[in-house]
Amino acid sequence: MTMRKIWVTSALILTALALSPVRAESPAKKRVDVYVSGTALTHDCRSFVITRRAGSIGTSDQAQETARCYGYVTGVFDLATELVAQGHITLPFCIDKDANANDLAEVVAKFADENPAQRNQSGAGLVSAAWVQAFPCQSR
Repeated sequence: MTMRKIWVTSALILTALALSPVRAESPAKKRVDVYVSGTALTHDCRSFVITRRAGSIGTSDQAQETARCYGYVTGVFDLATELVAQGHITLPFCIDKDANANDLAEVVAKFADENPAQRNQSGAGLVSAAWVQAFPCQSR
């Protein structure tokens, strides 16, 4: 084959590839089951307790972990209270009016450390289990 034939053949193949429709098989979309595991939340909430008791933000990693714990726990609380307000759910726990977000996160951290078997569930499941134990409803 001469150099010209190789070039023409290559150009034709590339043109054919460029003009042919692409039929990529798209993989089935996977549903996200859990963003935060109980194990990951336990780790982050340990840093929350360490920094809270030390009265400082700790290391850069501890500050990030503390923020994740606090943000996650308060997010679960806000979502739960909103779902109650909309009439979608009834909560299995009754959090005291004087409890603050720091208290709620510390309850989760303590529960996770004392109940290692519970860490295999989702972060939200771990939060709920901690609050059910710490804040039982008396009138149900």
